[in-house]
Amino acid sequence: MAWTPDFSLVGLQVAGDVGPVTVYTDRFFRKIWFPRSPPKEPPSAIQIWQRDRWRSAIAAYNALTIPEKANLAACCRKLSLQVTGPSLWLWLSFRSSPFQKQTLERQSGLLLPNP
Repeated sequence: MAWTPDFSLVGLQVAGDVGPVTVYTDRFFRKIWFPRSPPKEPPSAIQIWQRDRWRSAIAAYNALTIPEKANLAACCRKLSLQVTGPSLWLWLSFRSSPFQKQTLERQSGLLLPNP
């Protein structure tokens, strides 16, 4: 059996593609390592559209001012949402309606930025 590093000993949780290998945890909590396999086909038009959509949402979050980002994080804390400010931003960008944003603003007493 080949030795595999256990990054959890130094406090790191490793999953996904790490350099030339892919790592995941099986149902017995063992780390499984195998060589990374590149895609066999180029991305489809829908994949490209989705990636662009995520890229633009993250760019829009990064363009927010510090007070706007602070309001998103404060809203999560005040309403005991189990998400972070950036996660709330992504939800507002992709899934929510204006009414849901208004409800969050009303309940938290904070003005949230428009996605």
